[in-house]
Amino acid sequence: MDLSYIYRLRNNFTIIGLTGRTSSGCSQIANQLVKGFDNGMNFEDPYEIGLNENKSGFKHNTFRKYRIIYDYAKCNFSGYSLIRYKDILTIFLLQSSFDEFIKFLNSSELKDKFQDSNLNIELEFSIEISKLEELRNSFNEFSILYKEIDVPRLKENNNWGKLFKFYYESGFISFSKKIHDILKENSLLKRNKVLQIISNNLRRSGNAFNFSDISADNIFTIVEFINDLVKSHRKQYENGRTQIVIDSLRNPFEIMFFKQRFSAFYVIAVNRDDQNREYNLRGKFTNDIWAETLKLIKEEYKGGEDCEFYKQNVSECIQQADIHITFLERSDAKKKNDIASKELEKNLFKTDNTSPYFSWQMQLLKYVSLISHPGLVSPSPEERCMQLAYTAKHNSGCISRHVGAAITDEFFSIKAIGWNNTPEGQVPCSLRNAEDLINLTTDLDAFTKYEKKREEELGKKGEFHAEFLEKFKTPIKDYKPNLKGRTVCFCFKDIKIHIPKAKIRFIHVLCMQRKVLFYKSQSMEELELKMGNYLRPQVLVSCVQKRHIN
Repeated sequence: MDLSYIYRLRNNFTIIGLTGRTSSGCSQIANQLVKGFDNGMNFEDPYEIGLNENKSGFKHNTFRKYRIIYDYAKCNFSGYSLIRYKDILTIFLLQSSFDEFIKFLNSSELKDKFQDSNLNIELEFSIEISKLEELRNSFNEFSILYKEIDVPRLKENNNWGKLFKFYYESGFISFSKKIHDILKENSLLKRNKVLQIISNNLRRSGNAFNFSDISADNIFTIVEFINDLVKSHRKQYENGRTQIVIDSLRNPFEIMFFKQRFSAFYVIAVNRDDQNREYNLRGKFTNDIWAETLKLIKEEYKGGEDCEFYKQNVSECIQQADIHITFLERSDAKKKNDIASKELEKNLFKTDNTSPYFSWQMQLLKYVSLISHPGLVSPSPEERCMQLAYTAKHNSGCISRHVGAAITDEFFSIKAIGWNNTPEGQVPCSLRNAEDLINLTTDLDAFTKYEKKREEELGKKGEFHAEFLEKFKTPIKDYKPNLKGRTVCFCFKDIKIHIPKAKIRFIHVLCMQRKVLFYKSQSMEELELKMGNYLRPQVLVSCVQKRHIN
């Protein structure tokens, strides 16, 4: 009996969104997803890498699992359709005329944005504009084609087929590549900054060239169009497979948009060690703009201020990922496994139960197969422990950062879990209402004496309450209807660091890695004795998630 029918829904519709820092490997993974299993040349054969020296069996159960995955993927891993984020930005350029695009590149507002970023790069686009002129006719032709689709009335006019053909079959992708090649020919950094500004404008105002208007109603402008494109693909292949990879998502609200709409949407975060990532970056960016390159990457990673919800925030996107892939080439994985084997040989009385390192291709094959066929193989010991750490972090009462940890012995048996929280006896920040501290009438026990003292009572010692009122009193009063019953919480450190000299005095303990709340009556030395002196870095599994509640 063929069981494929049971998994048909998952096999016929899957969306994968990629996220990660610049040059982490998102594009390589997207390209591999487009190829699918193909002839298998890009994936290691389990019999070649997994068998022991005398070929009598596999070295580790992990390789037995990989054989199951490999055999399944060989028959089921078909290529995905690719949606590039930068191509979607090109489509939004087509909503305006070519002259408006050129006017945008020459605008003082664009130059101001460059200057605000403190990037020491050329602000003129005269060279790029002269080359873009060669694409004027093509730009106008694709603009007419796009406007004929009438995206706002897409469902009403049933133009799904037109949208699909426009993106995948009209030559648009080739045209978009020419646009981006011209913009990056003189400076890749300058092109990246322009795309960042365009995407920020779209999420802020709904228009690629509008710098001034701002509304939360426009935050989903880009992903709503991607959603329409996904629907057009699905309608084009109603009886077939719709498997799409998006390269890449860098705003956490856009990830939330897809998660709320599709149960078969998965976010894969691609992580690469800093040394290899920097080496890869240096091949793309010249030394004279290296410092500026790092500034832009840092800006994209950290995100904007609390009110700048429309900006890229790669760190938050990584925290929201369902799957994490470490970008290791085959040679890197082999090197790490060889080092681990040599370390194990030094201690004959120890058994290493950790899973071997996999290349990024092997990791990708595993997760794509599990997406298609949940339960195909069981989780690794590390994945099992991480799941508990991930669960533990939800107990945290911190609104700034969620941290969970799991402590195991050498056999990956869980000994304790922990999470970050307020000091013993204090009320977690997530349970405190900012309005109570403004009025000082209700639930005063939730706040410390330091937080409650008014400035007139203690002079400079009441500076915290004064800073708090300045930050919260007027906004809460003005936007009370928008809260719709939601409680306004606040983070102590967000107020404290704005007080003069407070940054020097205030030490914010991240906890978990250095303080894990378990075995309270035991010291760490006693704990190590309990665990047979076996407390290695690899058995402290932690999961961190930042949160921002505004």
